[in-house]
Amino acid sequence: MNIVEEIYKGTAEACPKLDGKTSKIIFRNVDEIVAFHTAFLVQLKDAVAAVYIPQGRRSSAPKEASIKSNSTGSNSGAQSQTESDDAKDRTTTLGPLFQLNAEKMKIAHEGFLRNSDLAAKRLIQIQQDPTVQVWLNECHEVAKDLTAAWDLDSLLIKPMQRLTKYPNLILTILQHTPPDHPDRPALVAAKDTLEIAIIEINKTKKNFELVGQIVGRKRDKHAYPRGPRVRETAREVW
Repeated sequence: MNIVEEIYKGTAEACPKLDGKTSKIIFRNVDEIVAFHTAFLVQLKDAVAAVYIPQGRRSSAPKEASIKSNSTGSNSGAQSQTESDDAKDRTTTLGPLFQLNAEKMKIAHEGFLRNSDLAAKRLIQIQQDPTVQVWLNECHEVAKDLTAAWDLDSLLIKPMQRLTKYPNLILTILQHTPPDHPDRPALVAAKDTLEIAIIEINKTKKNFELVGQIVGRKRDKHAYPRGPRVRETAREVW
């Protein structure tokens, strides 16, 4: 979503056909989505700092220690290292973090998804303009090396895709978490909490769309009166 925020939304003002209202409809609260996930990622990394080593920073020391241990015929060093890693792993707690951020996650994504249909329709409309097409193509050229998504439409559905992946992520973590790990109950609870949040977000989106349809029908009804009202309107016009 950083691509949407920085490349597309960040250059929208340069496109004369994208006024502030249209930009707000299309991008909605993407800045809140980006801010949430950025902060959440930092929290997750901090929570597992005791055992997590970013790729590229891994030391060759454990491998060398293992070779040395094998050459001497002793596994005591490796066993001690494993026990130390297990002890560190038991100090990590991810479940509470997911639970703590579940409501923030829900609020941010509800705000984004609530108007997704309106945003999609508006995006289709503005793409008929050649100027907008030029802007979209230029943004795509910049973004294509950073993402596999081939257009803005594809990028704008990523928040919901990412949200639905969190329960699966927790499930994967649980598969590698011992039954007696202190964090396991919190992870199970967090998975349930997120699944409920996703269901509620979908309900909110559907309810909002239903209200929009009802309002739209009422507008059409007032715009095109029928029966006696048509005759009265005709008399006034004629």
